[in-house]
Amino acid sequence: MNALKAAAALLLVTPFDPTLFKENSCLSHFFYGNYQHGSNTLSVLRPDSDCLNTWVSETFAPSAHIREALKPIQQLVWVQEEVIDQSLKEKTRPVNDELEAFLENLSTHEIIIDSESSQKVMDGNPHSGGCYEVLYRSPKAALLSVDHALAMTIDTLLPRFWKSTLLPDEPMPFIPVPATSVKHAEQVLANLKFDPVIASIIGNISIPQLNNDIRFLTGEDGKSGELREANANITVMIQADMLAYREPGEPRQLGLPDIIGSPIVTQLVANMSAIYSPELRVGDLSERVGYDFVQLKSIAKVQFATLLHTAGYKLLDEE
Repeated sequence: MNALKAAAALLLVTPFDPTLFKENSCLSHFFYGNYQHGSNTLSVLRPDSDCLNTWVSETFAPSAHIREALKPIQQLVWVQEEVIDQSLKEKTRPVNDELEAFLENLSTHEIIIDSESSQKVMDGNPHSGGCYEVLYRSPKAALLSVDHALAMTIDTLLPRFWKSTLLPDEPMPFIPVPATSVKHAEQVLANLKFDPVIASIIGNISIPQLNNDIRFLTGEDGKSGELREANANITVMIQADMLAYREPGEPRQLGLPDIIGSPIVTQLVANMSAIYSPELRVGDLSERVGYDFVQLKSIAKVQFATLLHTAGYKLLDEE
């Protein structure tokens, strides 16, 4: 491959590998996060031409995708199809290409600038649709550069079973799972057994209270960022996404994706489910048509029990 010329913006989308961020790797200064592509994880980076040329010449991966932006980068947005049961896809998937229809809709979408005016931008570029540019695309995911105003509402335009994530404006450091945290999780897993005290605590989870506090339970109230600001020592973090959705008639299930940061934590959560919520069928299903609070309570019990066991919770004896 010929050396890449200096450009306004270069994008690299490549399968995640910790060696991308090995010591003295220039890519570590251009990391914009990891994002899901089906059951795989892809890293998004914005290296300069010198760094990218060096990486291409030394460690280029055949599956890497390199793209030069044709327009100034606006707000980067990753859109992805959620992993769902194949039978559910067959029941609900339309004949036409959902992602293609979504991009066509973006091309004609009006961007509200303020309460008194609106703006619609169009051009004939085959790689961009006026207010957006496609920087990476596959049947399961896409990386878009979109107008900042459109980015705030793009989730409302996505097809069913798709989700969007806004990328940061500046590069971020890659923080691997600390070895001490992995070791602690391994110890918890090795010594895991039923605890009647914890069972009593999680058994008191109230479905009406879940209904009232659902935004807090799933982290949608935006409070999760406070932990990073406080430099908290996070040993176990559990993703909470689409917990209560269930296709009518299907068994209640707990979806565990292939990658949760550490296989040890995946196994720990699976074992916790078998102990405290055996009614759940553990699988890789993450989307549902219905909304089942009983399933939500069962999963919440698993999450709460995992946190209590990992934290070494003990109930003080009453004096």
